[in-house]
Amino acid sequence: MTFLLAGTNGIGNDVPADGDRVKVADITGGIKAILDIMQTKAPNATIIVMGIYPRKDNPAVMPSINKINNNIAKFADGK
Repeated sequence: MTFLLAGTNGIGNDVPADGDRVKVADITGGIKAILDIMQTKAPNATIIVMGIYPRKDNPAVMPSINKINNNIAKFADGK
C-alpha cells in the first residue's frame, strides 16, 4: 500500500489577490502528475490519496484546500 500526502506546502499562507484559481489548478495538476507516475511505476499498488488536512494557522486558505480536495477526490477509482 502506498500513501500520498502532498499539496499543503503549495497552499502557502495567503490567498492571491487575483483569486486562487491558478493555485488550485496548479496544485491539483501536480498531485495528478505524482499519481500518474506512481501508477506507472507500481501498477498493482493500492494508492490512497489523502486530502490536504485543514489548516488552523490561516483559515483564509481553507476555501482553496476544499477546492483542491474536491478535485483530487475525483481521481479515486474505487479500487
